[in-house]
Amino acid sequence: MIAGNVTLKVEARRGAGAPGAAAWAALALGLGASLFLWQESRDQLRLKAVARLQRAAERVTTALQASLGSYESTLRGGAGFLAHGGEVTESEFRSYWQRLGFADRDAGVGSLAFIVPVRRADLPAYVERRRLAGPALNLATSGVRDDLFLIQFYEGTEPSRSVVGFDTGAIPPNREALEQARDLGLARVAAPISPRDPTVGPALAIQYPVFRGPAGPASAEERRERLLGWVSLLVRVRPVMERILGEEDTDIAISLHDGAGTGRSVPLYARSGPEVLPGAQRVTAPLDLG
Repeated sequence: MIAGNVTLKVEARRGAGAPGAAAWAALALGLGASLFLWQESRDQLRLKAVARLQRAAERVTTALQASLGSYESTLRGGAGFLAHGGEVTESEFRSYWQRLGFADRDAGVGSLAFIVPVRRADLPAYVERRRLAGPALNLATSGVRDDLFLIQFYEGTEPSRSVVGFDTGAIPPNREALEQARDLGLARVAAPISPRDPTVGPALAIQYPVFRGPAGPASAEERRERLLGWVSLLVRVRPVMERILGEEDTDIAISLHDGAGTGRSVPLYARSGPEVLPGAQRVTAPLDLG
């Protein structure tokens, strides 16, 4: 399963109506309420408000888990295609992407890529093989590491041939996610990615390992020996969250953050709406994604 955690937080909006998430992330939910204090005690009202927010938190996290589970299933299918389809060509990979139909049915998916490990000593031979097989590489790497993690195939809703040949291992958080996926045999979420188009908003790269052979390797050492590469899905946070929140009350303010509990917090998504009241109640609940 995809590894990571989500934390839910609850706050109140200003002027709202009645009372009506890899890698770490935080969902901040806010509640604004116009409450008839003469009918019930303040404590009772507070408990009801918190209970309502907790129910909303459960719905949101359940839906988020379901979405990530669906994406992981896509990655598993991609890994099977790449592992058992022989030497996959660029056109075959493009056809596979088109059959998935994400461009028409899921605005949350930005791209699908196949990343391969290449030893620096083997780089000239690899570049020559890719020159003969296509597509041409726009090799981009940095540092002096012995191993590179190069994008060999890339297809997306907005195709960009310039990324083929990019060394994703040159980005430390992404290298960490790829190495963990390889050693654990699990999907891992890399640190947030900022697409070139700022209107798209942040995205998450979900990495899934691809191994040789009919059965999964049993140890980290065997996984390293049998690694073919990784299938990588770029998921746009905003469309996913907006789809999940479509039926939630508008007086609940929700934001998504990467890095909760690690001493840093990177905002990924914030639901638009009235401002959150100072001193609003906040409910926090961890969500285990892995």
